[in-house]
Amino acid sequence: MLLDGQPVRSCSLRVSAAEGKKVTTIEGLGRDGALHRGPTEVDRVPGAAVRLLPIGQILAAAALLESNPHPSDADIDAAMTNVCRCGTYSRIRAAIHAAAKV
Repeated sequence: MLLDGQPVRSCSLRVSAAEGKKVTTIEGLGRDGALHRGPTEVDRVPGAAVRLLPIGQILAAAALLESNPHPSDADIDAAMTNVCRCGTYSRIRAAIHAAAKV
């Protein structure tokens, strides 16, 4: 989830730490009835594994693009701290770059 726009691991966060802060879940990424550009661009990148990105990856990508609309590979690597089981980091990076162009 995002806490005041920053990705956090909700599984290890005490509820009291979220008090008074803006909490955004994957459902909250919609804007004016449409998904945030991050989740929609993920589907356009070749490779089935990319379409299975965990919610944490999508939320982290959305937070990165909100703060840095045109990230470099180094920016993406630093922001994407979720471990990917499929090991397709280059495809995740490509999805974020594609979303940055929208």
